[in-house]
Amino acid sequence: KKDQELIQSLDTELFNQLWQRNSEPQNSFAFDLCHKDFERYLTASKYVVRKGASLNNFFGEFEFEELNDIDTLFTKIAESEKNPENKEEFIKLMKSIKIYSYDEEDNDLTKGDLSAHLLGDVTHNNKKYFFIDKSWYRIKDAFINDLNEYCKSFINKNFHNRLDKNWNYSDENENQYNQKYIGEKNTIVLDKITPENIEPCDILKWDDKNLYLYHVKAGFGNKMRDVCSQIIIAANRINQDLNSSKKYIKKIYINLRKKIGGESYFDEAGKQTEIYSEDAFIRLFEKNLVFVLAVLDISNDRIRDIKNIEEFKSNIAKFSLQELTKEMKGIDVDFRITQIRKV
Repeated sequence: KKDQELIQSLDTELFNQLWQRNSEPQNSFAFDLCHKDFERYLTASKYVVRKGASLNNFFGEFEFEELNDIDTLFTKIAESEKNPENKEEFIKLMKSIKIYSYDEEDNDLTKGDLSAHLLGDVTHNNKKYFFIDKSWYRIKDAFINDLNEYCKSFINKNFHNRLDKNWNYSDENENQYNQKYIGEKNTIVLDKITPENIEPCDILKWDDKNLYLYHVKAGFGNKMRDVCSQIIIAANRINQDLNSSKKYIKKIYINLRKKIGGESYFDEAGKQTEIYSEDAFIRLFEKNLVFVLAVLDISNDRIRDIKNIEEFKSNIAKFSLQELTKEMKGIDVDFRITQIRKV
């Protein structure tokens, strides 16, 4: 009974924090959205939101191309005519929302209510908890200490310092930062190139021995679970491809080439294929693969060093990093981490 009362209190606090996030995002914690079958969810072609038992799209004809965080959902709700007028209506809506994901042929991939997709840290009575896959986990001090030690050890042993451009985060989004690397020697920018709905990386760089696949992310917070999932999905797909037809790697090049003549960024990105032939591009993947998580600290207070991991408060981010290091080791693919400097 005591545990049940605690769970009810935590559930109440969860929806209170969602309301806080919706009302005052600057004074709240972010929440990620992902289904427990993360690979099917993250490689979906579209996402549809419905309410309760209704078969109708809550947003009419609108379908999300990506739905990886709660802010994306809140923004769309605010734009709609169905925006709740008060906290009570808001919480009622949150409890009734269901998320469905589909592939390119409209086949069901995943489905579930909002709480089945929520991921975040919740503090209740000065104690910290994880909420993930509709379950609560108490975060004890010993666990946090072990997590910090594990991540610190990994970062110190595997720190990689090859991305040399600063990120003016107040004026540049992720795409604009990545775009700065177009035209650099031994570099191809692949941001938003997603064959099979899998992004191989944002920036590709290489030397005589290694091929570096950089996944760029602003912030070391709860959204880290999403990018860590994307890295293992990409690593698995490329690894499998190298042992078979290289079909996916060819698709990366073809998708990039097709972008010529599109909007400014895509035209620039596509023209990178005028420098490298398809065969030359495929041969790059014969080098030793090194996936690199490239993180920008978006804290406004001061610039924190990722090597001092205890200064970063998101335990979900640290746990996601820990899990990723183990998964990458399990498939025998090199994995490093770097920190992008902020202007």
